[in-house]
Amino acid sequence: MKKVMKSMVIGSLAAAMLASGASAADFTSSADVLKDLGLFQGSEAGYDLDRAPDRAEAATMMVRLLGKEAEAKTFWQGMTNPQPVQQVEAASAYTLLDNELGVAMQGNTLYVADKDKLMTKAAEEGMMSEFDYEGYTKMMWAPIGVTVPEGAVKATFSYDGMEGEPVEIDLTKNGDTAMMHVEDGKLMYYVGVVAEKDGKTDLWPEETIVTKHFVWLDKNGTVLGETNAALNWSHTAPTAETTESAKPVEESTAAKDYVFPFTDMDNGYEWAKPYVAWLYNEGLTSGATATTFEPGNKCTAQQYTTFLMRALGYSDAEGGDFTYDKAIDFATEKGVVDMFNMDADNFMRDDVVAMSYTALSVAPKSGETDLLTKLVGDKAVDAEKAAPVQKTFETLRNFNEAYKAVAATTSADATADFTMNMKVEDLSVDASGKFNVQVKADPAKLEEMQMAMTGSLTVNVPTEDGKTEKMDVPMEMYVKDGVAYTNMMGSKMKQDLDLETVFKGFDMQQLTGMTTMPLCMVDSISQDGNTYKMSYNTEAFNGLFTELFSQMTTQVELTEEMKAQGLTEDMFKLALDLSKADVEVTFKNGGLYDEKADMAMTMEMLGMKVDVTMQMNMATKKVGDAVEVKYPTDLDTYKTLEELTAEAETVAEVVTTETAEAQEVVKQPATEYTFALAEGETKEVSNLVFDKDVTVSGNNAQINFVNCEFKGNIVNTANEYTRVVLEGSTVAGQCVLQNNVKEATLESAFPKFLTDAPINVVCEDCIGSVIALGDFDVTWNGKTYKLQDATLYFDVKNPDAGFVPYKDQQANNFCVAQWWEKGQQQVIVECEYSANL
Repeated sequence: MKKVMKSMVIGSLAAAMLASGASAADFTSSADVLKDLGLFQGSEAGYDLDRAPDRAEAATMMVRLLGKEAEAKTFWQGMTNPQPVQQVEAASAYTLLDNELGVAMQGNTLYVADKDKLMTKAAEEGMMSEFDYEGYTKMMWAPIGVTVPEGAVKATFSYDGMEGEPVEIDLTKNGDTAMMHVEDGKLMYYVGVVAEKDGKTDLWPEETIVTKHFVWLDKNGTVLGETNAALNWSHTAPTAETTESAKPVEESTAAKDYVFPFTDMDNGYEWAKPYVAWLYNEGLTSGATATTFEPGNKCTAQQYTTFLMRALGYSDAEGGDFTYDKAIDFATEKGVVDMFNMDADNFMRDDVVAMSYTALSVAPKSGETDLLTKLVGDKAVDAEKAAPVQKTFETLRNFNEAYKAVAATTSADATADFTMNMKVEDLSVDASGKFNVQVKADPAKLEEMQMAMTGSLTVNVPTEDGKTEKMDVPMEMYVKDGVAYTNMMGSKMKQDLDLETVFKGFDMQQLTGMTTMPLCMVDSISQDGNTYKMSYNTEAFNGLFTELFSQMTTQVELTEEMKAQGLTEDMFKLALDLSKADVEVTFKNGGLYDEKADMAMTMEMLGMKVDVTMQMNMATKKVGDAVEVKYPTDLDTYKTLEELTAEAETVAEVVTTETAEAQEVVKQPATEYTFALAEGETKEVSNLVFDKDVTVSGNNAQINFVNCEFKGNIVNTANEYTRVVLEGSTVAGQCVLQNNVKEATLESAFPKFLTDAPINVVCEDCIGSVIALGDFDVTWNGKTYKLQDATLYFDVKNPDAGFVPYKDQQANNFCVAQWWEKGQQQVIVECEYSANL
């Protein structure tokens, strides 16, 4: 019976896998990639992915994905340890300023020690300046109110290939600073003017001192560097061309009054200060209050998604690309968020790494192929380390582009064949199958799904003699009008297919209508023409299966009858641990494709653990309107599980009655009541009625009473081992153990009764035991015992282990034993499992 049960489990499991196409999560592999790129760090204990991220971690991750980690650290160093002296290279066309202004010269480098002293010298006269910035387009500007040649006030300026619109310089007379912007704010110049002489006769008087403060920004508005230059003009002609060479100081820190208002970044979060400070002064994050950042507070999915979209160059400011409340929707639209890489209700660090890894593969707003390519271009990520990751991104993009034609169709006609091996405990079974499948399934209308799957399943089941028995099982499965039909092993069953209940909590349209393979679900991928080989991230899939099976098993409600038959809720729990999932897909014209799969997994079903390996080949023959789902004409004869169960019970009752009648044996009155057994003797007594007490004597022997009836007591007087076996027999009186032995050990050969039905055992001042061959009650000296009372367990298959504590190991019989050790009475209950019962 056990082997039949196992075979049924395997057969139904194979069918379930085919029907479901079995081929939310641990993203350690994604964390490995990010760490290798220098974008993520773990601890000595690991990545700690199964806890919620905090705000400090999220801020740090954002800076890294912006490629600004080094800049943030330099920025923080400048805030906490400012350098008073700034330097620029001075062109030979200029002469040194007076030492009283705090300027020193070494070679071609000017050192401006006191910028404020220079800048407070107000301009008495306006000036016009024209210079060539290191080979870029010439630029002219002048204070308002100064008469200058035509075209001098407005100019077009080009910086690193970026064109700026003509702008006017606004310098209030006698002010200390003028500011010129390229129109979109990408580049800024601050110009200070100091007039040492009268200079009214010439526009550029001799010895006029000009102090300039330069600020360089990249295309995203990020400060690249800044510096000051205090220079003497050496020309007096207003049309003279003056050349200035100025370069940004790499670690300039004194150009602007930056602030860091947060007072709660100590006590374990000092490491995050550079990242938070840089983001705050760039306007990319704000605190919880004016003075607190709350670095240890949980970062939500909404918050981290907003961070990622900012890292990709998108803005959630007023009038920007998206709003905070719609951040997840916007990120989903851009391919940063999918149903696998984020659980908004239970947001963890594994979501952070999966989303961040995905974001690296997405094109930023600035137009690069993907964010990783931008980080490599910005020198934030090592190009050599990034190359294989970029190759993965490119290949997956190619795969997803090819897959669009497949995803566009909701109908397919395909063939599938497979081989598999399944192991249930000590039973190993090989199986194979061939099927034809036609399906029409619109993700938006799953209740209208149509499917027909016909074929056969071949199972090779081991037999008792060590050989195998081949079982060919024709199978048909259909789905029509919300009902699933199964024709298997001569049984035609139907069941309502309530997909909305089964997949409660899942976006089925997103799940079944996916048009791309999410990056976080792929461990590796390679391409050879139209053929792609892919290894899935099995741990991520296991998280999805766990949630899916949890939803499915909650729908099982046990009836009282099912409980009476020993069925429990645990038996209906499903679990899957996928350890290998490799696929090969070849795309053909018109949305057709071939697929090969190689998988290994462990499943739990009906309380049994099943190890499965499977290889499958599938080929699509038709797609779209050419697909026709054909149904048999007898679907109206299929019955529900309840109807089939009722029929089976009726048949079983008839068979039981007929069998009992056929096997009815008339019991004869007994003529012998005393059985003296010789040592080593085995005796069988059957079909007798004993109307008086029965006595058994003799050591190390066995007597089997089969289909007997005892109207009085049955007494076992042996001192050692002798077994009285009651098989299909009833005892109206007591089963009595009487001997002259008291002192013994647990390993002693106890005289005993073995029974397959409840009995009442009396064992007073002597040793003895009773073995119950099943899970039913026995009475021992007036106390009732059952299998669950066992404290010790004996493994028949591993006798050398001896007795071990019983902790719900599999058992099908139990024993109550009594003896004395050093005058102290011992009574124990132990159990074991025997496959022969």
